[in-house]
Amino acid sequence: METSRKALRLTASVCLFALTACGGGSGGASINTNASNSPSSNSSSSNSSSSNSASSNTTTPPAAVTIQPPNGVGTAGFGGSGSNFTTNPPAVGTTITLGGNSVKLSSTSMVDSGVPSNGVTAVYRGIASGTSVGQFDLSIPSLSINASNLRADGTPVTVSGGQVSATFATMTYTLIGAWAYLPTGGGGYIGQVVTGYATAGSGVPTTGTASYSGNPNTALGGGVIGAYAVPSGSGTVTAGTLAGNVSLNANFAANTATGSFTNMIATPAPGTGGSATPWNDISFSTTFARNAGGVTMDGTVTAAAPPANAGTAGFAAGSTGSITGLFYGPTAQEVGGNWTLRDPAGGTAGTNGKAAFGIFGAK
Repeated sequence: METSRKALRLTASVCLFALTACGGGSGGASINTNASNSPSSNSSSSNSSSSNSASSNTTTPPAAVTIQPPNGVGTAGFGGSGSNFTTNPPAVGTTITLGGNSVKLSSTSMVDSGVPSNGVTAVYRGIASGTSVGQFDLSIPSLSINASNLRADGTPVTVSGGQVSATFATMTYTLIGAWAYLPTGGGGYIGQVVTGYATAGSGVPTTGTASYSGNPNTALGGGVIGAYAVPSGSGTVTAGTLAGNVSLNANFAANTATGSFTNMIATPAPGTGGSATPWNDISFSTTFARNAGGVTMDGTVTAAAPPANAGTAGFAAGSTGSITGLFYGPTAQEVGGNWTLRDPAGGTAGTNGKAAFGIFGAK
């Protein structure tokens, strides 16, 4: 299965492709209601003090846009076939649940998709002929999607009602990725997923500590991938992708984990006229829930102040969201998870904030 850094970058490209096709970066124009441009404003009466009042020189604010993160977060795991993604991958025909979350996009909104957090499955169909790229049958029942022999490198497949694409990047025991669905009627859906060979509860230490990290630009692999949406200021939504590094420190005795996303870069969807900019660092704090099937971590994320040159993609300091994670590998060698972030006060007048969501992997 594909384990290269290219695979993780392709995960972001799937999102960018979908965002562009959904009109995520399209713009609009404010409506100018300045009365001085009408013929009557050039009459002698237009020189009266009343005609020069502030009310005659106003611009209608842009229509409100709806920007919300997914309603929840989720992870998934599987076992019983293979033991890792590098030397002993799943057998052909293995059904893999893809945990995560997703949104529905249009030029004026980003909202929860209605797809359950564990409502996406993939059946592994082996390696595509003549390549090193895995292929899958992807199923999303809530969207009536059944895509056969979908390559994990972002190659789109036509299905009844539109096009589907997906990209998956693997570490040794963890798989993270993204899928996109573009209905023929317009708009679109983007999902971010994480799954893998989950660590059984007995395999997660109960004493000591461990540090995990992920960087998509090194052989270490993993890292953070996400998508964001912000108001354009002209009645539409500007969207793009996020990528960066993750570090996580687990305290197994205290059943807690803390960490951060750093070196984050925001890349607007093509066609917006924008360029990539630095993005907020994100800190997170979680607590463990232990059971026989594995150890999950759930908690909150908080944004630091945006970098000085973050531009409109930056979120306000103190913006918050949710995070969940799961340990992967026989003895918790890796960790993967899913997160959301919301800035309810961000954006311009007439809008309802900014939102982001994504996935991470570390070892």
